[in-house]
Amino acid sequence: MQVAWLDQNSFPLTYEDRRVIDDRRFSVVRPYLKEWNLLISEVRSSDSGSYRCTVNTDPVRSKITTLHVKGFTPRDPIYEES
Repeated sequence: MQVAWLDQNSFPLTYEDRRVIDDRRFSVVRPYLKEWNLLISEVRSSDSGSYRCTVNTDPVRSKITTLHVKGFTPRDPIYEES
């Protein structure tokens, strides 16, 4: 079984337990053998959107989840100190 996480533009973020993008904030956490959780560290408002987990079965199975980021953090690119 092969599992991948994709962003809202169907751009791959992870494949199996490996990150396939340069952004080190994204990773896969597997607390149990059959769980493939997407972890986004240091979340930013720009991370808001839909994420799709796809399992390579016959037929292919997918689950879409939506992340809503509220508020700003000092690492958020649009955050400004006054």
